[in-house]
Amino acid sequence: MSPDGEVIRRIKPEKQGEVDVPAPVLGYIDEALKNVSRQGTMAWRLGGFPLDEVQVRAKTGSAEVYGKQSTSWVASYTEDYVVVMMVSQGGTGSGTSGPGIRKIWEALYGVRGDRVVPAAAAIPGTVPPDGLPRFGRDGSIMPPVREEER
Repeated sequence: MSPDGEVIRRIKPEKQGEVDVPAPVLGYIDEALKNVSRQGTMAWRLGGFPLDEVQVRAKTGSAEVYGKQSTSWVASYTEDYVVVMMVSQGGTGSGTSGPGIRKIWEALYGVRGDRVVPAAAAIPGTVPPDGLPRFGRDGSIMPPVREEER
């Protein structure tokens, strides 16, 4: 896309493969990742967060390279969004990346304390856009234009 939102080139996705995972297995994994936020390694960073309203699933970790500090990472998702953070040589997953991940979830859903305030959400209504954003000449990000609005 150009900075003003004009499509320059469409890249058709190519399916590279398929993993045959039974639905019950996916459900089990999804529930397990919810528990990482409630009682696992991300729980201490999400204390007081309204997890009944915003069901954050998470996996935390650290990547090690000989001679360097561990790289912190957290991968998380809800029904609407995916948020991933990695801090090179930052230490433990939830220890370093956890606070930033929480702040992003609070902004996306408009979390104020232990409440969700949809009007305060980064995208009101907490529904992701259907299209890509447009960029102003100054670099600012503008909402995407839906096909029916063009």
